Amino acid sequence: MTTKEVAEKLGVAVQTLINWRNLEKGPQAVKFGKMVRYNARVVEAFLVEWKPAA
Repeated sequence: MTTKEVAEKLGVAVQTLINWRNLEKGPQAVKFGKMVRYNARVVEAFLVEWKPAA
């Protein structure tokens, strides 16, 4: 999944997801050169565990 797809699925801004990645928070991403991708299963598992701020 792309960063944009994951951000939409989680209901957060793309920049938030980028910040999380830089802070090693959020779902784990894999880099292929300049491309960043997320495994759909990893994103789903994160979504189950994640408690968004109220």
